[in-house]
Amino acid sequence: MENYMPDEVYDSNRGVFGNNWVDAYMRLTEEQKNYYYIAMGFLKDVPRAVRNDANLNKDRTQVQPVTIQTLFSTVTDADYLVLLNNPHIGGNFKDEFPKFYNDANVTKATLLRRSPLKPNGKSELEEIAEKIRQLL
Repeated sequence: MENYMPDEVYDSNRGVFGNNWVDAYMRLTEEQKNYYYIAMGFLKDVPRAVRNDANLNKDRTQVQPVTIQTLFSTVTDADYLVLLNNPHIGGNFKDEFPKFYNDANVTKATLLRRSPLKPNGKSELEEIAEKIRQLL
C-alpha cells in the first residue's frame, strides 16, 4: 500500500517524514520508488545477520543482492544511508502509515500517477479496484 502513496503527501508532511528522507525519496526514479520498501527501507534487502553491523549496512555492495544494486545504482551513498531505514513516523509503521491516505493530496489523479501501467493499459490500482468490485 505504501508504494501507491502520492509524492505530494510526503512533500506536505515533511515534518513527519523528515526533510532528508523526503528529499532522498523524491530523487528516486519512478521504478525505484515502486521497488523501494518504505516500511523497512533498504534494510529489507540486508540479510538479518548483518542488519545491526553498522559497517556492513553502510557498504551496500557487500549486503545487497546484485539485482537490487543494479536497480538502485543511481542512488548516491548519502541518499542510500538516509533511505536505509524507514521514515520514523511514530508508532507501528503499518498502523500509522495508512492514516496518510486521509491527506488532502490523496486524489484519484495523484493515486493513478503513482500506479504503474500494466501491458493492458490499466494501472495496477485500477486492476485492484476492479477485482474488489467483482468480489462485492
